[in-house]
Amino acid sequence: MSFYDLERKIQKKIIRYCSDTSVQENKILIAYSGGADSSVLLSIVNKLSAKMNFKYDFVYINHYMNQNTNHIINFGREFAHANETNFIYHDIKEKPLSNKELFFRKYRYKYLNDLKKKAQYSFIFTAHHYNDQIETLYMRTRGKYNWTNLLGVQEYRGYVRRPLLQIKKKDIFSYAIKHGIP
Repeated sequence: MSFYDLERKIQKKIIRYCSDTSVQENKILIAYSGGADSSVLLSIVNKLSAKMNFKYDFVYINHYMNQNTNHIINFGREFAHANETNFIYHDIKEKPLSNKELFFRKYRYKYLNDLKKKAQYSFIFTAHHYNDQIETLYMRTRGKYNWTNLLGVQEYRGYVRRPLLQIKKKDIFSYAIKHGIP
C-alpha cells in the first residue's frame, strides 16, 4: 500500500464518519499510546485536520506499565505545541485487583467517555489495526465466548471509531519509517 493510499483511506473514513454533518463541525479525540500505530494515526489526522479544517486533541492514559512514559509525555507536549492542538495526560492511580487487561480497558473507555462528554468530541479514534483484529479473533476462539464475540473488534462502536482496522501493521510501520514517525 502506498503512503498516499493510507492517507486517502483515512480521509475517506473521516468523511464517512461525519456523514451526518460537515467535517468542519466535528472534533476528534485520539487515544494515543505512544506506539507506532497511534503515532501514525496522530500524524495522519494532524495532516488531514489542516487539509479538511476539523479540530482534534489527543490523550495519553498512563497505566504505569510503559518504560517510555516520560518520552511519550514530552513528545505529546511538543507535538501539541507545534501543531496547535491539545495533549491530555491522565494517570491511572487505581491498581487492578485481578485481570489487569480488563480493568485498564474498562477504565480507559470510561475516562474517554467522560472526556467526550466534557469537551463535546464527536468521535474517539483508536489505532486498532488488522493485526489486532486477527489476534482478538484468535484469542476469542480459545476461550468461552458466545458467537457475537467472534465478530471481533468493530470499526464503529457508538462514538468510537477505528480507522486503521483494515490496515496491516506492516503498512503502518512502513508509513512510520518513511515519515520519520517515532
